[in-house]
Amino acid sequence: MFDLRSDDNDATSSAHGPGLELKAHAAGKQTSYSTFVEISAEKSPTRCTPTSCHSPIPLDRILSYEKRLQGYAAPRVSIEALDSGKSPTSPYLGPKKLSNNEAIFTIVNLFVGIALLSAPYCAAKAGWSALLGLIMMALWGGMSGLIMIKCFQMIPGSRVTYPQLGMSAGGWVGRLAVQLVITMEFVGAVLIVMLFMWKNFSLLFPQFTQLGVAVGLTIASIPTVWLLNFEEISSISFLGVVSNGVIMLFLLLVLAASFFEKNYKYGETKTYTDTEGVSMCMGIYTVALAGHAALPGVYADMKNKEDINYVVSISFFIMVCVYGVATATGYVLYGSSSHVLVTQDIMRSNPGWCFNFVTGLVVAKSYFTISPVISILFEIPEECLGIKSPTVKRVGRSIAFVGLSAVAYFFQDGLGLVEAFTGSLFTMASSFILPPIFYGILLYREGFSYKVAALGVTAIVAIALASVFTFGDIEEAIKNL
Repeated sequence: MFDLRSDDNDATSSAHGPGLELKAHAAGKQTSYSTFVEISAEKSPTRCTPTSCHSPIPLDRILSYEKRLQGYAAPRVSIEALDSGKSPTSPYLGPKKLSNNEAIFTIVNLFVGIALLSAPYCAAKAGWSALLGLIMMALWGGMSGLIMIKCFQMIPGSRVTYPQLGMSAGGWVGRLAVQLVITMEFVGAVLIVMLFMWKNFSLLFPQFTQLGVAVGLTIASIPTVWLLNFEEISSISFLGVVSNGVIMLFLLLVLAASFFEKNYKYGETKTYTDTEGVSMCMGIYTVALAGHAALPGVYADMKNKEDINYVVSISFFIMVCVYGVATATGYVLYGSSSHVLVTQDIMRSNPGWCFNFVTGLVVAKSYFTISPVISILFEIPEECLGIKSPTVKRVGRSIAFVGLSAVAYFFQDGLGLVEAFTGSLFTMASSFILPPIFYGILLYREGFSYKVAALGVTAIVAIALASVFTFGDIEEAIKNL
């Protein structure tokens, strides 16, 4: 089967039939989806390259090539064999398949990130109505995730990337739309991670100036940008689970302790605030529930693929519980005065070693999150520019990272707005708007026109909500000037 991956650094790229393999080696590159498209279009007036395509490649044409080459497929090299010192020529048996519980844990861990620190702030901006918004976005997010998986099921290959899905559905326009949206979404993610790290570090060491913290941590973070392999930074997942768990536990313990304290002054709460606050809240929740592009990969590794609906439903239910508990607990404790970082509120109410421990975990998690976010951000432009040299990649990423740090410093007093704009504009597009559009196009080609109308309505509603949220964010930004 075709392994439609465009990442030239992927060590598990498939080897195919003699003609295709020789063609790839003659060009001095790995066999990839882009290579296949270029070869399959060789006798056609439509020319496709990794960065452009004048028309979509018909699915039936790709399938015909796949069937013709299936019989010539050579055994893949096993990464596990290479790591363990076994013969690299042993057949590739694939990664360990995920059970339903493991798949649920993976999805929740992928989705629940540092945006958890801003959950009480969402209620401070929107009141208790924030919880209704969270439930609505989670239900919609689960539905959109299943639509995303169905899109990838319709494209040949076990590891199709999001840009490849865009090209299969909408040609070069679809591919370009995905590339632009994903790039801008991860630009926002880099800004958010940097601001989280700087602000929490400043809480630990208030004697340093904001400029000193920004410059010092930017320089200290550059070596993490040089890590090109995700396996080199496997501690990120562990730190993420620990830091999120500790923050949740601490908030619950503080709330429980407040019940036994006489005359404890809880924060002032409201049922509803205003439209601008709700828009900002929804933008932050959208960022918090981002990660849909990773769902097809989890689905591909599941042992029981028929249970995907159950797995996604339970995963989003757990996410609602996690974000909901963090939102409600922080809002009860700190009320409308909740800061965009709950660690600021923890410092104000419970300073000491516990605060230092929680905030230190957040700083460490933010530091180690920089590398994978930068890697995903630059994967698309490096592919488009044909950059393969590790040295060139490290130099280019370092320069760009310093530039993004300068932009983050400019927005250091607007972390909430950066989160809201990133969610309202780019996460809405990548996770809620493009999936139903692409799925509708693919279904229409297959003759299922009766489903296209419903998907079109879904996309229109998503575009309308994204516009409302963005307009509200703009009003909030003007108000804060």
